[in-house]
Amino acid sequence: MYKKILVPLDGSELAEKALPYAIETASQSGAEITLLNVRMPSENPADPDHQAYLGGTRDKTRSELDSSTEPSKKKIKVESAIVGDETGIKSH
Repeated sequence: MYKKILVPLDGSELAEKALPYAIETASQSGAEITLLNVRMPSENPADPDHQAYLGGTRDKTRSELDSSTEPSKKKIKVESAIVGDETGIKSH
Protein backbone atom coordinates (compact mmCIF):
# COMPACT_ATOMS: atom_id res chain seq x y z
CA MET A 1 0.00 0.00 0.00
CA TYR A 2 2.37 2.75 1.19
CA LYS A 3 6.14 2.73 0.75
CA LYS A 4 7.02 6.00 2.50
CA ILE A 5 5.24 8.21 5.01
CA LEU A 6 6.32 11.83 5.36
CA VAL A 7 5.63 13.46 8.73
CA PRO A 8 6.15 17.24 8.67
CA LEU A 9 7.26 18.57 12.06
CA ASP A 10 7.51 22.19 13.16
CA GLY A 11 8.44 21.68 16.80
CA SER A 12 4.86 21.91 18.06
CA GLU A 13 3.01 19.31 20.10
CA LEU A 14 0.18 19.48 17.60
CA ALA A 15 2.45 18.35 14.73
CA GLU A 16 3.82 15.51 16.84
CA LYS A 17 0.29 14.15 17.36
CA ALA A 18 0.62 12.74 13.83
CA LEU A 19 3.39 10.35 14.91
CA PRO A 20 1.20 7.57 16.38
CA TYR A 21 -0.86 7.53 13.18
CA ALA A 22 2.28 7.39 11.05
CA ILE A 23 3.63 4.53 13.16
CA GLU A 24 0.39 2.58 12.92
CA THR A 25 0.11 3.10 9.16
CA ALA A 26 3.76 2.14 8.68
CA SER A 27 3.36 -1.02 10.76
CA GLN A 28 0.38 -2.09 8.65
CA SER A 29 1.96 -1.28 5.29
CA GLY A 30 5.68 -1.80 5.89
CA ALA A 31 6.38 1.82 4.90
CA GLU A 32 9.40 3.85 5.95
CA ILE A 33 8.83 6.98 8.04
CA THR A 34 10.62 10.24 7.24
CA LEU A 35 10.38 13.04 9.78
CA LEU A 36 10.73 16.37 7.99
CA ASN A 37 11.50 19.79 9.40
CA VAL A 38 11.42 22.71 6.96
CA ARG A 39 13.31 25.90 7.72
CA MET A 40 12.74 29.29 6.11
CA PRO A 41 15.65 30.83 4.14
CA SER A 42 16.28 33.23 7.02
CA GLU A 43 16.69 30.30 9.42
CA ASN A 44 19.78 28.12 9.51
CA PRO A 45 18.84 24.46 8.85
CA ALA A 46 22.17 23.42 10.36
CA ASP A 47 21.23 25.12 13.66
CA PRO A 48 22.05 22.70 16.49
CA ASP A 49 18.63 23.32 18.08
CA HIS A 50 16.84 22.17 14.92
CA GLN A 51 19.12 19.17 14.65
CA ALA A 52 18.61 18.28 18.32
CA TYR A 53 14.83 18.58 18.08
CA LEU A 54 14.55 16.40 15.01
CA GLY A 55 17.13 13.90 16.25
CA GLY A 56 15.33 13.62 19.58
CA THR A 57 11.99 13.09 17.88
CA ARG A 58 13.51 10.45 15.60
CA ASP A 59 15.08 8.67 18.59
CA LYS A 60 11.82 8.83 20.54
CA THR A 61 9.90 7.37 17.59
CA ARG A 62 12.51 4.63 17.10
CA SER A 63 12.43 3.83 20.83
CA GLU A 64 8.64 3.56 20.76
CA LEU A 65 8.87 1.17 17.83
CA ASP A 66 11.61 -0.90 19.45
CA SER A 67 9.63 -1.28 22.68
CA SER A 68 6.53 -2.43 20.83
CA THR A 69 5.41 -6.01 21.23
CA GLU A 70 4.39 -6.09 17.56
CA PRO A 71 7.25 -7.53 15.43
CA SER A 72 6.09 -5.52 12.39
CA LYS A 73 6.74 -2.24 14.22
CA LYS A 74 10.33 -3.19 15.01
CA LYS A 75 11.13 -3.41 11.30
CA ILE A 76 10.03 0.14 10.44
CA LYS A 77 12.81 2.39 9.16
CA VAL A 78 12.77 5.92 10.61
CA GLU A 79 14.76 8.74 9.03
CA SER A 80 14.79 12.49 9.52
CA ALA A 81 15.61 15.43 7.30
CA ILE A 82 15.92 19.19 7.62
CA VAL A 83 15.21 21.19 4.48
CA GLY A 84 16.12 24.80 3.86
CA ASP A 85 16.69 26.84 0.72
CA GLU A 86 20.27 27.73 1.53
CA THR A 87 21.69 24.28 2.22
CA GLY A 88 19.32 21.79 0.67
CA ILE A 89 18.45 18.62 2.52
CA LYS A 90 20.33 17.39 5.57
CA SER A 91 19.33 13.80 6.30
CA HIS A 92 19.97 11.85 9.47
